[in-house]
Amino acid sequence: MPRSSRTEAGRYRVLDLPGDRHPARLFAVRASTHASQALRINPNPEHTALSRRSAIAVSCYVLVGFILRMTHGMFHPTMVWTLAGVLTSIGYLSFRPGAAARVSERASPAGTLAAVLFASATMLAMDPLLMTAHRGAALTTVQLASFALAIASGLYCIGHFSSFRFPRSAAVGLMAVCLASLATMRVAAVLAAPAPQIDVYVTNSLACDYFLDGKNPYAQEYPDIYEGTKDYKPGFFYWPAYLYVATPFHALGDIRFAVVAGDLLTGAFLVVLLKKAGLKGDAVWLAPLAWLACPVSLMVLELGWIDPMLVAGAAGLAAAIASRRVVLAGVAVGVIAATKQYGALAGVVTLAWIWANERHKIVHFVSASALTFLALVAPLALADWHSFYESTIAVYATAAMRLDALSLLVWAKRILGVDVGAPLLLSAYVAIVAVACWRLGRTLTKPRDWAGVMAFSYGAIFLLAKLAFCNYYYLVSFWMLLYAALSLVDDKHAQWLAPPRLADELSRGGTTKPKERDVAWSV
Repeated sequence: MPRSSRTEAGRYRVLDLPGDRHPARLFAVRASTHASQALRINPNPEHTALSRRSAIAVSCYVLVGFILRMTHGMFHPTMVWTLAGVLTSIGYLSFRPGAAARVSERASPAGTLAAVLFASATMLAMDPLLMTAHRGAALTTVQLASFALAIASGLYCIGHFSSFRFPRSAAVGLMAVCLASLATMRVAAVLAAPAPQIDVYVTNSLACDYFLDGKNPYAQEYPDIYEGTKDYKPGFFYWPAYLYVATPFHALGDIRFAVVAGDLLTGAFLVVLLKKAGLKGDAVWLAPLAWLACPVSLMVLELGWIDPMLVAGAAGLAAAIASRRVVLAGVAVGVIAATKQYGALAGVVTLAWIWANERHKIVHFVSASALTFLALVAPLALADWHSFYESTIAVYATAAMRLDALSLLVWAKRILGVDVGAPLLLSAYVAIVAVACWRLGRTLTKPRDWAGVMAFSYGAIFLLAKLAFCNYYYLVSFWMLLYAALSLVDDKHAQWLAPPRLADELSRGGTTKPKERDVAWSV
């Protein structure tokens, strides 16, 4: 049994776990009835109640996948408001601290995630959404793998929810079939659509060719595959981190294999993260499978969109946050920001979270982020600043509104005939980020809330953007899944850790009253 002691007239209870040689693993909570109830370590976190928060978060993730599947990320007057409602729900949940009411005492994280996996697998089996694939062996392989995924995930759900229980080896085997099916689908999808005629794929492939030839990709000419129907000059529009990752895979055959590798890396990061979060058993593995089965994942891969690389960076950032590795978190932010322009938002929101929870390490975080970003971006940017600026900044700043974008801005233009001015839009973006950071740094300290605020911030900005398509909301859906998965870790059963500064003081017998956020750390 852990030893119990009191400090500061019994206002805090400190539990020193036997065999723990690190002061940072002291458990500290306010010695009140509510906090005492919160410090119950569930011997089997696999069987925990489904809270209202986690139920809504999981439902929102599934609904976003359905919306993207139905619209392909293009404008729809009803779906855009449905999406706005989903993001409002996520914002309300993530901005509202405290435990949520229970809606089911029988649901478990594994069962919930298995149901999400089965729902996503069923949508993929109905239609993998390959837009340019040619009929042949590769496309048949995609379809067969999607059927195998749906069947395996369905059998797992039967074994989990019915009175008949499969042997443990059968459950592991079914999850292995799901993973193999998802990997096979990705490789076959690339082979089924060898050369999609979309500007992203064409220009990014040429950029890798130029880079392999020792040329600056930002200073080169690119063909206009749309023959002047778009209002921008073709070019390599992304920042250099993607180029560094995609070029080796392009040399091996196709830049999209970098996305396949990024997806698998995302799954590995999620396993690390969820183990740190306190999930046990199959739930740790079902969450990555549920993400890899996202209903639009094959379309995003096929068309060569680079946002899965941002997702891999975001998963690595989340794993670093959960592991309290602030420097690694800074490196992850630097990589994300150096990959695509709106990746910088992840750094701003994370900075607010680090400020609230690890303020003594804020310099380490900022330094690691800045140095990583500069190391990745500066060489090509300084080699030809004008071309770099025109290709990666000016092209977006001067881009006209796309009337097929899934955006409330487009809805206002098409339905109401209203043009929203740039100053008002900029003010809205700043307000969204400022309020999110203020609330995150002031009252919300859990990685779960950090993920929820990230989903809300990205989603709200995209809803008010001139350009917002399937790949944009694909990133938002990842933050939603992350928030949903972390919400499945009940506050009562989370692995509570006192912040290092508090744990060190308590281990020395200090009595300084910590702030409420210092004793509220949990996933």
